Amino acid sequence: MLSDAFHKVFEAISHEETLEHEDLRTPDAIRTSISKQLNQLQSIQGEYGLSDNNSTFDALRSQLDSSGILAQEGDVTTTRVLRIYERALNEREDNLSSAFSTVREYINAVNHFLEGKQLVTAPADERDSTPRLQIRHSDGTLSSLDTLSSGERQVAGLIYSASRMAEGNVILVDEPELSLHIDWQRMIIGAMVKQLPSKQLIVCTHSPVIGAGYEDEMKELVPKPTQSVNDEVSELYLDESDWTSFAVSEELE
Repeated sequence: MLSDAFHKVFEAISHEETLEHEDLRTPDAIRTSISKQLNQLQSIQGEYGLSDNNSTFDALRSQLDSSGILAQEGDVTTTRVLRIYERALNEREDNLSSAFSTVREYINAVNHFLEGKQLVTAPADERDSTPRLQIRHSDGTLSSLDTLSSGERQVAGLIYSASRMAEGNVILVDEPELSLHIDWQRMIIGAMVKQLPSKQLIVCTHSPVIGAGYEDEMKELVPKPTQSVNDEVSELYLDESDWTSFAVSEELE
């Protein structure tokens, strides 16, 4: 993107770049639009924990105000350069939103379950600018995922697994109700399905609440031992050495 922008800027300065269509806005109006875009980009990067250690956005704003070529009102070159600047920022915002769309969907899904806290992406500390999942409490403090309850961790884990299933068309989940409040049991399947719009979700559960709202899709499974299993059980009970070992262990206890 930067290489392409530089190329287009030089074309604009040399009057080789042609406008796709006439832009009737004044350079000042385009600068106002760019300033709003910079604020939006800074907000998006902050949302995903992407630090701006070099104050890039502040430097860009300063250039807009101080650069002589961009301050000339009514000059066609000024309009051309500013439009290139504007389009590059639009592309940057679209790319960021697209790249982090899955992250946003996951975080929103988990936060639907949490109260008094939120799952966010933020750098761990000043020494490490890499964004990672953390918990922001109501007082603004951050903590690791270890501070979540067992039920909250279960929700975060199930939804994360669903959001990251890229291969295969069928997803199997065993006993998702573990550690979940009954209200969360009613919500968890819907939250997972939203992460898997084009895949089939098969859930094995002992909780009738988990399947509430999906009665038409429910199937009751009844265990049916095979003949080989029955033979093995019979041999176990007929093997005298096994019974002797069991009796000895009982006496020791």
